[in-house]
Amino acid sequence: MMDVLLVGFIRPMKAYPNLDALKSAINSDILKAEREMEGMNVTTLIERYFL
Repeated sequence: MMDVLLVGFIRPMKAYPNLDALKSAINSDILKAEREMEGMNVTTLIERYFL
């Protein structure tokens, strides 16, 4: 079993014209997620929702 907590939304689903466009979007998504997670207190989220 795996517990998952969604803490944000990056973008809606979209069709991409080619693989390179998809890869570029994924890289942008990763950077956005990393920036958003910088301000989060992950320990508090774990204690609140998983312990």
